[in-house]
Amino acid sequence: MCTAMGSIMEDGKAGCGVLVIDSGKDMNVESEYSYRIADNVSSTQAELCVILFGLREVKDGMGDICFYVDSRSALESMKSKNSVYEEVVNQSK
Repeated sequence: MCTAMGSIMEDGKAGCGVLVIDSGKDMNVESEYSYRIADNVSSTQAELCVILFGLREVKDGMGDICFYVDSRSALESMKSKNSVYEEVVNQSK
């Protein structure tokens, strides 16, 4: 299981983080990643970046993955055929 979150500070600085969690009984954190991303991006862009980074971390050999994201706008962008954030969305597919 992965939990991902992007964040924008009041001064425009942005970052995101991914937790990879063992979905067994103890729900232990297996690994955690944090990323500094470009300043002055939208919150949707930050959330899309964390989805992309999270997918890169878990892409090989992990079996089935549940990816938890708290951004409806990012998820809607991933479904859209004409996303404003097409470059990041296409890299995530």
